Amino acid sequence: MQILAEFHDVWSTHCTVIHNRYTNTLLKKGWPALFQIFPSDWGFAMYRLVWEFDAQPERVADFEKVYAVDGRWAAFFRQSPDYLGTELYKNTNDPHRFVAVDCWRSRVAYENFRKGNADEYAKLDEWCRQLLAHERMLGSTDDGKG
Repeated sequence: MQILAEFHDVWSTHCTVIHNRYTNTLLKKGWPALFQIFPSDWGFAMYRLVWEFDAQPERVADFEKVYAVDGRWAAFFRQSPDYLGTELYKNTNDPHRFVAVDCWRSRVAYENFRKGNADEYAKLDEWCRQLLAHERMLGSTDDGKG
């Protein structure tokens, strides 16, 4: 299990994040830095989904295992060659709050995977609800190349 970085709050103007597992560059920027995790000039398209989670206090360790870069969601998504990875960030002020960034080659690739695996997605999503007090999609970004 790997948590890439901790953050103070999604609304904070200052948070320290690890840029990504490829460069391990430590940045001190606001929340928008998370939307620039994978530069679009790498020569391929990128679609990112950004989620906020509050784990049940007694289930934080289980949450971290399931939602980490090598967790159950990532294993499920790896069925697609268009899945590029997940990054998990933990709040430094609230140990139950996390942000996850799922990266795909394109919006179409993500949507096709989700539709083609709808039953399995729904089952995993339902099972994960026991770990969560709160879940919210913060947004998505699409560099438009896909």
